[in-house]
Amino acid sequence: MRKTLFNVFILLVSLIALGFSLMKVTPFSINGDTYIGTIATFIGISVTLLIGYQLINFIEIRKELTEFKKSKSEIFDTQKRISKLENEIQENLDAISASFISMNQGGCVEAFLLQQRAMISALKSKRTDFEHLYIGLKQYITKMEPSYFATGGNTEVDERFAKYKEDSEKYDLEIKANDNYYIIKHEYERIMKCFYTRLDNARKLIAVSQEEYSDIMR
Repeated sequence: MRKTLFNVFILLVSLIALGFSLMKVTPFSINGDTYIGTIATFIGISVTLLIGYQLINFIEIRKELTEFKKSKSEIFDTQKRISKLENEIQENLDAISASFISMNQGGCVEAFLLQQRAMISALKSKRTDFEHLYIGLKQYITKMEPSYFATGGNTEVDERFAKYKEDSEKYDLEIKANDNYYIIKHEYERIMKCFYTRLDNARKLIAVSQEEYSDIMR
């Protein structure tokens, strides 16, 4: 709308200027000087229109750019909120699944691994309170009795233990790579040390002692 009004205004001014350039007061005539003046007027009109058009374009582009930046910022904020929500949902799903799996005999290691994966999602969602996750990890470790790993031959059991450690180390690397790892570093590393010790003890058919239980749960 503003472009149209501006163009109409420039056209009127240009027509008036053209009219003055074509005439002399006494008498009205067209000669060489008038012709040159007419050409100069047309050039002036063209330049004026071009400058005016570019000026309006510049103003409107700046306005559109400002609106675009605002929209981009809103989209970015929305994406961050969605990502946070997705991580919170994944954390809860893994923690709930771990709780159910731990009820089955021999499911304590799988439960621990799921709880460890829940820790990854918790870090991604910028959580600051990890106590409920710590408790789950510690409880699952205390359930890792030798009897839960007794099925199968020695080779099969060794392969199972190796797979447990491999999966745990994979999650461990992802946890430690998170920018917020410093929040959980001390307690998490203590728990992981208890986990690997319990796996080794279970493989050696050593049951969870009261002393080990207390050390894990402290």
